[in-house]
Amino acid sequence: MKTQLNETIDLMKRMNLLEGTTPRQQVTRDEIIDILNKQDENGGGTYASFIYVKPQSFYTTRKNWRKDDVSKALANYTEMDNEHWYPHVKKFNDDENIKKLSGIDGIIVTTRYNVHWTTPESYKKAYSDYSEKLHNLRMRNGIGMESNGMLGDNHNQRQESDYGPQANQTGKLSKDFNLAGMTTKPKSTCYVVDSEGHVKGGIPDDVIKAMNKPYSAPAPERGVSDVLSGEALEAYMKAKAELDKTFSPRNFLFDRILSIVATVNGTSYYYINDAIKSEIKAKSDIMVNPQDMQKIAIEQLSDSFKEIADYDPNIYKN
Repeated sequence: MKTQLNETIDLMKRMNLLEGTTPRQQVTRDEIIDILNKQDENGGGTYASFIYVKPQSFYTTRKNWRKDDVSKALANYTEMDNEHWYPHVKKFNDDENIKKLSGIDGIIVTTRYNVHWTTPESYKKAYSDYSEKLHNLRMRNGIGMESNGMLGDNHNQRQESDYGPQANQTGKLSKDFNLAGMTTKPKSTCYVVDSEGHVKGGIPDDVIKAMNKPYSAPAPERGVSDVLSGEALEAYMKAKAELDKTFSPRNFLFDRILSIVATVNGTSYYYINDAIKSEIKAKSDIMVNPQDMQKIAIEQLSDSFKEIADYDPNIYKN
């Protein structure tokens, strides 16, 4: 685990990042988007890896604190008792007289997605196919909804530009992806951030899960349970789960894409966002230090390059 992100990454490490069996070229965001879109439009079916950043929620008070689950998670890291996060979590977990967790001001999570680059045209086609099948499934079960397919979806509110990036319904530049059929599971890494926006280091994923709301199975869409119940509802949910495997839409803000890597015609292109905008908490006014985020990008880019190199396009099904 990388624990010294605030130390200067030396020149040799940066040089090693650029070395490899294929040429590696750094480009701007608009340049790599243009490269990827053109490759896909030419039938290239481009595979890409990108890292996305967002705030990570976690419990800080006794109200929902899961003491037993946190204890089990901490037991896996007794050798880390001198890590920046460990004593704060353990002290709060052990001493019930303490009313609020201190020492951890915020947590961010970076997630690396290995995807088939989705052009607006291919996304619209996948959306249309899925919407039609979901509409038919609902009609067969007597579920009448005004939306033709995806309840609460904002797909039709996208605003496209002439050079690649689009704006979502809030007016922010974004990119739609269909994540269904991904051959590798997204990999997430959590980092502790202080009150001034500096990254202090990593914190294990299972510890974060214990400090958060437990997983719960997806609930039926609003209105479905008014029509179906019992075995009929169970059968519908099962059929929808199978259908959802073909279309899993996600809208990613460009301001939170930390890096993108892709190999096109023998050249490995990469982009690092030097103006990353990510809060340490949802709706927070404190932004994460961009230089710390660039260090994280460099730490993780070597893995992105490797996954691109190991990728077999014949196993991707979408």
